[in-house]
Amino acid sequence: MAAPVVRDVLSLGELIERLQKSPDLIKSTGFNQCCAVVDATSALKQQIIGQELRRNHNYDPTGPPNRLSTDIIVFVSSQLGIKSNVITEIWDAFREVIWSRSEYSLTAERLRDSFRAAGFSRKLSELTLYPPNRCCIQQDCPNEHHLLEELHPIVLFTFNDGPRATYEAVLTCNACKTMYYHNYFTTRAEKSRTYYSGVPEAIETTKHHFFETNLARLFVNLLVMSWTSATNFARVYELSMTDTEVIDAASNDWQGRSFRMTTDNVWNAFFILALLEDHQLRDSVLIVPNEGSQPLRFQEAIAERNYRIRTHGQVEKSHFCDKCCRWIEENDGAGERKVRKVHALVIDGITLGRPCCSAANCASPLPTTRHHFCAQHASMKNDCCVEGCNSKAEVSWNTCSLESHRNLEKTHRQRNTAMFQLKAKLQRAAVSVPDDALDPEATSDDVEECPEKPEDGNVKIKARFGHRRTHNEQIMVRPCGIIVARKTFFGAESLTEHRAMIKEEFEERDEDLMPDVIFYDNNCRLYRHLRHSNDDLIHRVCLPVDVFHWMCKHKKTDIECSEHCNPWKFSELRGEAGIGWYFNSSAAEQTNVWLGGYHSILREMRADRYDFVLDELIYRRNRIALAKLEEDIGLRVGHFRDGRDEQ
Repeated sequence: MAAPVVRDVLSLGELIERLQKSPDLIKSTGFNQCCAVVDATSALKQQIIGQELRRNHNYDPTGPPNRLSTDIIVFVSSQLGIKSNVITEIWDAFREVIWSRSEYSLTAERLRDSFRAAGFSRKLSELTLYPPNRCCIQQDCPNEHHLLEELHPIVLFTFNDGPRATYEAVLTCNACKTMYYHNYFTTRAEKSRTYYSGVPEAIETTKHHFFETNLARLFVNLLVMSWTSATNFARVYELSMTDTEVIDAASNDWQGRSFRMTTDNVWNAFFILALLEDHQLRDSVLIVPNEGSQPLRFQEAIAERNYRIRTHGQVEKSHFCDKCCRWIEENDGAGERKVRKVHALVIDGITLGRPCCSAANCASPLPTTRHHFCAQHASMKNDCCVEGCNSKAEVSWNTCSLESHRNLEKTHRQRNTAMFQLKAKLQRAAVSVPDDALDPEATSDDVEECPEKPEDGNVKIKARFGHRRTHNEQIMVRPCGIIVARKTFFGAESLTEHRAMIKEEFEERDEDLMPDVIFYDNNCRLYRHLRHSNDDLIHRVCLPVDVFHWMCKHKKTDIECSEHCNPWKFSELRGEAGIGWYFNSSAAEQTNVWLGGYHSILREMRADRYDFVLDELIYRRNRIALAKLEEDIGLRVGHFRDGRDEQ
């Protein structure tokens, strides 16, 4: 049987037609009573199905049952003050209409209050979450009947109504023992959770806690557009949406279930939503282990997504538009006119600094953010933390017995207990948007330098008492603002690293997408490095410095600055009639202003989660930027495929 067309509005003609077929109903009830019963039973549609299946395994849920169960009738009657026989008559007249309506069409305030007041005693809630199917979908399962239903008390964080006590219906197949939940199903043979395709209406963030998907999307958008941390989002939600009357109305079934949104709830909603949307985009399904904690459960899926983006780049890597790509008509020397493409890219770096292994330039992940060394360099944790010292640290100290090293640590401990540490640490950490607005945490790299000049030379003693952090994030941005790629630099921002990044991103992966122009503040030194390395990249790509930097920060006497990297040298970079500049060479610096807002949010994250969040933020910002470009009438926007442009 085909699924009925979903409608939310009962037309006046439809109402009159139904009433004319039931003359006794016209005498016993009024318009308002009809609408109230229709609204209430529409909200209870899934509960009606569940109760009917318990009575009759052969019932087909695509159509309404002939009669309502006693529980449903008694509940609706008690809450609306309408006699049971009248409810039965209204159901007989309007059941087809009710079945064609959306379940959430008219969950009016009076109905919500009814469910809160008396629904829990009968395990009735208009917000109960059900699996998308009522039958077993396992290919080899012989069960042709509908599944057994069990209701589990949960807390649902809603978009409009704050935290609500409700139920999740778990359906079990008697034959193969597959259990169907709102988000996923589990089988007896495989210890895994297989998520349904698409994105559900609510996301399970922790055991017994769900996020409405629209609420999760709200957090994601606030994170992208206004740097709202998970901590601050949870606080704002609690202050704005929590209703103590709703919590008090919950029965004993919810004892031990917190109605307070936590940071874990928020971040889990972010990760699961991003993974589900990623799989939806690729027409695949998410499968994760059924055992273990929620953060560990998704670790492999997060790593797989990180690897894919690291290997293939962002979705918009092949983007072009009239703001980042220029087509110039010119003579080919043989009297023929041809069109030359000039596709530009801007590179710049920003320091966000997540914890990393304290061994120099080590890119291996830490076991946890509390560790200072990766598994490979774990033995170094017992070494003196003064740079260049190979002695072992003494018990209860991070330094060796050398007096100058020990004094450095004593100074560090004194400073950590001093009142002036907060201001100094915040200044060093450059925190502009605190992760927690009520309790902004001062963080630093805990690098201590001896203020005294050492007796044996001019080099100051330097020690690292806290984490080493990644040096910077290098980003590749089109002049239109689309972010193409990023890479974490663990050591200094060296020319060798930049050369490797360009070659890795384009020559090794997408040679056809190699830009024709690359703006970089230090292109003059990069050009010299490439020339000394006999790298033919200098003959294939223009390497101008940013216009502002060339005018203010570069020596005009250097041949690289004045000749090879002078932006005035390249006519294709100048605007129409040679006035102004065609490309926005400051796009990367402007993008870094946006990235800088995530400093306090990202800086304590584990490597895999840090990469995932940063890549997801870039992906979503690119979507917003692309939509804005496509709104510009007359602007050509498209993607390069195999060296060709597709619009």
